[in-house]
Amino acid sequence: MSVTSFYSDLVSSKISDEITLTEALDVIRSAMKIKRIKKDKIFLWGLPGIGKSAGVAQLVKEENERLLKITSQDKLFKNKKGELVAFDFVDIRLSLKDATDISGLPTFYVDDNGKKRTEWALPDEFPTDPNWKGIIFLDEFNLAQPLVMNACYQLVEDRRVGSYVLPEGAIIVAAGNENNCKAFNTELPDALKDRFTHIKIADDFNTWSIWAINNNINQNIITFLKTQHPELFYDKQSMQNGLTVFATPRSWEVVSQILELEDELPENTIKNHINGRIGVETGTIFWNYLKQSKQLPNFDHIIDGKIQFPEQQLDIFYSCVVGCLYTIKNILNADQRSEKLYNFIKVIDNLTKIENGTLALKLTCSVFKGEVKHNWLDNCIAKYKEII
Repeated sequence: MSVTSFYSDLVSSKISDEITLTEALDVIRSAMKIKRIKKDKIFLWGLPGIGKSAGVAQLVKEENERLLKITSQDKLFKNKKGELVAFDFVDIRLSLKDATDISGLPTFYVDDNGKKRTEWALPDEFPTDPNWKGIIFLDEFNLAQPLVMNACYQLVEDRRVGSYVLPEGAIIVAAGNENNCKAFNTELPDALKDRFTHIKIADDFNTWSIWAINNNINQNIITFLKTQHPELFYDKQSMQNGLTVFATPRSWEVVSQILELEDELPENTIKNHINGRIGVETGTIFWNYLKQSKQLPNFDHIIDGKIQFPEQQLDIFYSCVVGCLYTIKNILNADQRSEKLYNFIKVIDNLTKIENGTLALKLTCSVFKGEVKHNWLDNCIAKYKEII
């Protein structure tokens, strides 16, 4: 097995037959490469709170950062915030729209022959700069009223509304909740369905955990869901039972934000806030886990090999892995970060349990994709290739 293929397996090894959010975003990236004017349109399906909107927004952020490095100044344009960008994001929540919010409002004018005519005032969301590149995101598509769907039909099929034509660099991505999630969904007409490439997104913790580490989600949440209660990552049972509050990836993100206030608010207020976001039962289980969690060792000392990596208890081991990754990511200096990352790879190579090393190596390579050098993995290949 070559180092390159070993590294690729670490980063992209498939954990199930269901498509993950990462894989769905890769499909959008492939649609972006289609050059003809009638570009492919992607429809993302998934449960509420699964991360459809956040995932697309993250893709746009990454694409903008990439293009800013290679795009000449005369090809850049200003977004709605007045920022100079190379790739933009227009988020249109169709459930909040009326048909005229898409097709525009009629206005009257007199032509050169003195005849009264009608033209349509363009909705403010639609970009007009010919240099514009980005994603037109039609969110909550199947929560829209039928008339709104009809107004979207021409936009999706012909990339235009009336006399307005989308810039050539625009990509249309739609999203909707699955029909079995008790939302007030409207069935898409068959003719409209056929205009999209449909992608169903699974609730996948491994993909989410990588996003969570990159977005500084509280590490106790990641460890709790990985080692204690994976079924609470997305509490489908509570949702299907019709409960008002249930845990989703979106709600765990909010819980992380609530925990940032621990030093500012009374403990009972924090606890009640968490219960109101993920439910009393789940909130109580999680709160007890926080209280019972042991003091973790110094992560810098683990990375530098000054203390032994704790391997005996999965929750402590996983917490230390995530804590070390957070520590490395917070190093702003690229050379120093690279040195710490190399040290951590060597620490992983010296772990006594192969399954622990496999878990830590996969997560590290996924979080630091592009920063882990292939030659760093030379010593790991013989040890982990059988498991990978």
